[in-house]
Amino acid sequence: MNYNEKGQFRGAATIIFKSHKNAVKAVEKYNNAPIDGGSSKLKMELVIDPTKKPLAARITANKTEPVATPQQKKQQVLKQKVQQKRQQLQKKASNGKPKKQTKKTAEQLDQEMSDYFNNN
Repeated sequence: MNYNEKGQFRGAATIIFKSHKNAVKAVEKYNNAPIDGGSSKLKMELVIDPTKKPLAARITANKTEPVATPQQKKQQVLKQKVQQKRQQLQKKASNGKPKKQTKKTAEQLDQEMSDYFNNN
């Protein structure tokens, strides 16, 4: 039931049904039914959430992965081996160590500090 800020009934109520069938039956039976001794009629509106998919649409079969042929398996293995070789060659080329920076002299450090403080 809907009430205003003063707690007075607004003349409207929201009813949520568990099943669509029961909601349709209630609307068919009670829509325009006389209330208050026949001085007014009951008005019902059926509101359906269009975003909710039915259960049958939400259930899907298990997805099966395509079975690879022996030739496809060989190609996959070859691709993996090639990638591993490339990675090994890249590691050897870089020796896995970052390049060392040359040490700066005290004069270079002093110059950097003076440039920094003069610019700010």
